[in-house]
Amino acid sequence: MNIKWLNLVDEHLAKRTYGFIAERENLLQKLLEIFARLLSRVKASKVILDIM
Repeated sequence: MNIKWLNLVDEHLAKRTYGFIAERENLLQKLLEIFARLLSRVKASKVILDIM
């Protein structure tokens, strides 16, 4: 096999892998933000219920 061709394949796989990792991190970040918002709403409604 041609070494240049192998390097291109490696580069392509690396880009796909890093892209996949970046997308997963982005997704995880969004999920954490949503979870934090839900948690703050739950805390806010609990405070309101405690006041009542």
